[in-house]
Amino acid sequence: MRIETHRLPTRWLAILATLVVVLALSACSNGGTSAPDPAATATGSPAATAPQEPECTGTTEEEGTPAPETTTPSAPPATTFPAVTAPREPEPTGTAEEEETPATESPATPPASPTPTVAPSPEPTATATPEPARPTAVTVSPSTVELTALGATVQLRAEVHEQDSNMMTGVTVTWTTSVGSVAEVDADGVLTATGNGTATVTASVGSASGSAVVTVTLEVDSVEVSPSMAELAAWGELVQLTAEAFDANGHPVVGTAFSWESSRALVADVDALGLVSGIGGGKATVTASAGAASGSPAITVPPTFTLSGTVRDSRENGPALAGGVVRLENGKRESVVIGPDGSYRFPNVWGTVTVRVIAWPTHETGTVEIAVENDRTLDFDLEHTGTPPFRSSDSISPEIIEPSDPTRLGNITYAGRGERSAWDDRTET
Repeated sequence: MRIETHRLPTRWLAILATLVVVLALSACSNGGTSAPDPAATATGSPAATAPQEPECTGTTEEEGTPAPETTTPSAPPATTFPAVTAPREPEPTGTAEEEETPATESPATPPASPTPTVAPSPEPTATATPEPARPTAVTVSPSTVELTALGATVQLRAEVHEQDSNMMTGVTVTWTTSVGSVAEVDADGVLTATGNGTATVTASVGSASGSAVVTVTLEVDSVEVSPSMAELAAWGELVQLTAEAFDANGHPVVGTAFSWESSRALVADVDALGLVSGIGGGKATVTASAGAASGSPAITVPPTFTLSGTVRDSRENGPALAGGVVRLENGKRESVVIGPDGSYRFPNVWGTVTVRVIAWPTHETGTVEIAVENDRTLDFDLEHTGTPPFRSSDSISPEIIEPSDPTRLGNITYAGRGERSAWDDRTET
């Protein structure tokens, strides 16, 4: 059978090709991935080039419906046209009962791996170099120190802080003192008292420094008195006591003032300078005090006795020389006045003493040295000096006229070997 071929106009071929492409693109957008082939290039006559239908993989949205098969009509042998070939869908396999099951498609081609995007490196930021730690402050503890003895010590400590107030370790601290005669400090911060006064101790590290105030006030811890004991040989004997004060470390505390006191003033007396004198027999303690400290030597005074007697005119039956003075001389002088009966008395006497009697101007002075080892009686008879004993008397007593002298009213001789013409013509009584 002869089949006539009719040549389609070029315009219709272009429309048909466009429809095929639209259908293929629709199928791809609904379920598959299209991979278009390059368009065929027409050779020969300047006929329109039909674009090739893109090849799609996968299935359509509607299950059980195979992709339609597209056929291209054969061109008449007389004229050669570029053939528009539609891609063929794979034919379904299986029985008639399975027509509704979609045909198995080949797995989809995985998409190409994305090219990693390299982010630009950030430009480096300039970092400031940290400032080295440097000392800015020094704290000394304790900040105040009070010492009461020479050679007394205390440990000072220094804390060094940097500019951020953090404490620094391992730094070398230099210690100095403002007054070395008050306090000294060594390289380790050990402070030593050297004398009374106030000083400032400084700890330095570079340009930073801190300080502590030190006050040294020596306090008396003990008192020693020399001699530690004394025995007086006689009443009125003197002994000088010397006191010395020491601090807690045994160093002398120069310039200490002492107060002196006797436990028995009737045995031994002491003055403000520590001079002790014996008063009466017995034992006493003399104490030297400075603050709460004191020293007390023992003082012993031998037993005492009584020395007594009378003082009279040396002539027979001579009168008592009342009103005169008897002086006891043995270091400390003691005097008594002769009583109306011419007697005197000294208690608390021992040892060798000197007794002096004064009844001037009517009688000569009498002096005797005597050892008093028990109670003694010592009488004095003083010789008249020649001066009338009774200057204001208006009578003459026979006791003052020598028995060998004649009694005359015109001239009277007295026992004092003198004459007084004013008493002439007076009657003897």
